[in-house]
Amino acid sequence: MSDFWDQVDRSGDCWTWQGNRMAKGYGYLRVDGRTVLAHRMAYVLVHGAIPNGLQIDHVCHSTDKSCPGGICPHRACVNPAHLEAVTSLENTSRGRKKDSALDECKHHHKMTPDNTRYDKRDGARVCQTCNREKVARFRARQRGM
Repeated sequence: MSDFWDQVDRSGDCWTWQGNRMAKGYGYLRVDGRTVLAHRMAYVLVHGAIPNGLQIDHVCHSTDKSCPGGICPHRACVNPAHLEAVTSLENTSRGRKKDSALDECKHHHKMTPDNTRYDKRDGARVCQTCNREKVARFRARQRGM
C-alpha cells in the first residue's frame, strides 16, 4: 500500500500523517468503505495483524514528558517504531490525564477506584454504576416478559 506512505511526512522522529484527521487529532483513511485509523494501518503494514484484545499505543507520547496529554501531535504519528500493541489498561496507564475522559465514563460517572473494575478479557475499564444500571434494565425486561 505505497499510497499510504505517500501521505506521511517522515522529516522528523515522529512520522506525521498528512491525510484526514479526526477532531481529536488521530489520522484516518478509508479502506474498502471503512474508516481506519492511520496509526493502526501503519502498525498492520509493518508488524502484521493487531493481536485480539490489544490496542495500538503511541510510545512516542508515553516517553515525551513535555507532552501535556489530551489532543497532542503524537496522535498523528504513524512511525511504526513508535507504535506498540498493548492492553487497554496499559494504554490508559501510559496516558496523561488532560481531559475528563480518563476521570469519567461516557455517562459522566466518576471513575474512582470503588466505581471501576477492569475487564478480564482485554483490561478495559468498566464503570460499575453503568454496569449496575445495565443489569437493572436487563432484569426489568426479564420481569416484563
